[in-house]
Amino acid sequence: MSDTNPITTSPSGESAEILNLAQAQYDAAGTIYGSTNPAEILDALVSFIGASYRSALLGLIEDADAPLRLTVLAEYHDNRVTNTRHVIRLDDYPAYETFSAIEELNFQDVATDPFLNDAERERLTSQGIVSMLIIPMVVTQRLIGIIVFSHSEVVTISPARSRALRRLADQAAVVFENQSLLRNTAASLEEVRSLYDINRAMLSALDTLDVLRVLRNLLAPDVDTILHITARRSDDGAVDSSNYLLMHVTTPESERLVETPLTLPPFPSNSNETTRVDFVESLTDAQSVNHPLYKEMDSRGVKSYAALLLREQGDVNDIIVLAFKTPTVFDTRTRRLYTAVADQTAIVLQNQRLLLEAQTNAIQLSQQLRTLRLLNELSVNIATFDNEDELLNYGVRTITTLLGVDHGGLMLRDQSRRFGVTVAEYPQTGTIGTTIGWNDNPLAIEMQKNPRSPMVIEDIATDERIPLELRMFLTQQVGIQGMAILPLFVKGDMVGSVGLDVYERGYKFAPDLVQTAQTMAVQLGIALENVRLLNETRRSAAQIQRIASFGQSVQATLQADTIFKLMFTECSQMFPLNGITLTLWDTSHRQMREVGTYMDGTINVKYPGGEVLQINGTFIGAVWESENPLLIPDIENAPKSLSLGSLPTETRALLSAPVFIRREPIGVVTATARTSYVFQQGDVAIFEQLLNQFAVALENSRNYAQTQKLAENEALINEIGAQIQQFNTIEDMLQVTLRELGKAIGARRARVRLATQPDEAAASEDVAR
Repeated sequence: MSDTNPITTSPSGESAEILNLAQAQYDAAGTIYGSTNPAEILDALVSFIGASYRSALLGLIEDADAPLRLTVLAEYHDNRVTNTRHVIRLDDYPAYETFSAIEELNFQDVATDPFLNDAERERLTSQGIVSMLIIPMVVTQRLIGIIVFSHSEVVTISPARSRALRRLADQAAVVFENQSLLRNTAASLEEVRSLYDINRAMLSALDTLDVLRVLRNLLAPDVDTILHITARRSDDGAVDSSNYLLMHVTTPESERLVETPLTLPPFPSNSNETTRVDFVESLTDAQSVNHPLYKEMDSRGVKSYAALLLREQGDVNDIIVLAFKTPTVFDTRTRRLYTAVADQTAIVLQNQRLLLEAQTNAIQLSQQLRTLRLLNELSVNIATFDNEDELLNYGVRTITTLLGVDHGGLMLRDQSRRFGVTVAEYPQTGTIGTTIGWNDNPLAIEMQKNPRSPMVIEDIATDERIPLELRMFLTQQVGIQGMAILPLFVKGDMVGSVGLDVYERGYKFAPDLVQTAQTMAVQLGIALENVRLLNETRRSAAQIQRIASFGQSVQATLQADTIFKLMFTECSQMFPLNGITLTLWDTSHRQMREVGTYMDGTINVKYPGGEVLQINGTFIGAVWESENPLLIPDIENAPKSLSLGSLPTETRALLSAPVFIRREPIGVVTATARTSYVFQQGDVAIFEQLLNQFAVALENSRNYAQTQKLAENEALINEIGAQIQQFNTIEDMLQVTLRELGKAIGARRARVRLATQPDEAAASEDVAR
């Protein structure tokens, strides 16, 4: 650096130059004070210094936090001054660290100036600069900018003009500082207003998307993409510092909820920090490469981004990334505003999360209370039912309501255990009575693998446990997209199941509700067992009462045919039968005779005669030979060696038992039905009791008939004896005897043959006819 050489002039010439310099300084100062345009101010300075330099620029340090970033606001080239705006580095100029402490740096000849080091000299020479004048603009010992003049030739200016130029530069510094103060004041007001608007909008945000909309509309209108990333939590509620979910992606055109797993390098834990904003202006910086979000941002083509790290108990719980597809510089105001908004965002998201948790807990509590209420109602109400159909309909309705599914149905296995029959449903859709195969049904087979646990199928279309054909049938024809099947047990035996159907895809069966529903199904099974036991007990009691009534009825008569009719009538009322066949053994001919039948209300008694039956190889014959009762619930399962014989051909179930008098079998009574499984094991004992009463009545009838016959015979003998005593001759006596005996036995003719002694003349002679 060197001082300018003095110019020797005449006194009059020097005075004129001073006057011209003063006038030029005055004109330049007027322009500087009267303008806010950097180009006009630089033009005034260039005009003041003359055409000595071919290039000039005016730059300001706009960001106090970035003192090396110089924003060029005006340039002079090719005899023109233009406004511009671009950033250069202050440290590209020689001795930049001294700018705040010096008035100027004047390099008249770069090649020979001793103030420059070799590197600086080489850099300036490579730029074609021979002369350079740097005038710092300093306010209260704070560098706010510089004015730089340069030329490709050696330039010399007078000390007076140099001093005047420095004063003009100081005036320009004051102007720019005032403008900065005004801008900062306006910016502060705008910043406060923005924060107020953002905070007010944040407070009205109902969910995370609302928060992201506020950030886009009020904080960063020019942002390309906003990403919301949230940390996953372990079972104990702790934040997993490496596993995250990309929850939301918003652009100016769309808003998407994506819920995509995202693995990131862990963010360091910091219990003293609640929020932090990481500003990355260029992904090529070495520092940005090490940032945990670098790979994700680079894969999305992001050039610059600001990441709002929102912590909870020291761990990063939420990350909101404002991503820009073009390089972006975040000035001091922007950084300060982002940091302030991050604090408010963290509070709002935390409040939303707490509110959501409270709402979720309230919903869960309400659901639990509702579940307990339904469970309690079921426990109380099922004990009041004595009708099986009403019980099952109530149970299905309650379980369906609990899970909130579209349809529920209850299927019971029939007595053959080969089929399942729908016996109850809610709501009513007309499926009651539907029968399906049980042993070959894929769903039933799958249930048998774990019979005590519910079978849950949330997506039938993709569940490979179900054959493809059945999946297509259920989803396309029936319209069922998901289902849960609850096993139903009675006395440890699976008697059926409760099916719960969903018609829309995506329904999730809550595990706790499924378990509660299974508990209800267990209670329903117990209640079903109780109702069946109750009904069976009532039926047995009614049957026993009818047996007692039958015993009383037959005691009032000794007529066999009346006893038969009473027995037929009581049997038909005690059992769900269609026909009864009474067969008695004919001891004189050693044959079985059918002495009476009942068929659908018609009684036919053939006693004491009856049709002779061939009972070999028949059910009646088997009972007669074994002297034991025989129960055939389903004729299809009966021994193939036995036939119906004289029984109705439409018989599907039968109950047969021998009739004993004094431990001797006298016949067989057989009840038949056109429906399978109408006779139960408990009916056998009742049937035998009825036949015991019938046998007693029949024995009494026979005894009465025999006693009556003996009495009639005795009376006849007495009467004949009395009449004989009235006669004196043998012929008369024999005549009376033949007449009375013939009347007693119903004979049309009678005769007596008397035998004589062998030595008499006649061996024999009829003495009476």
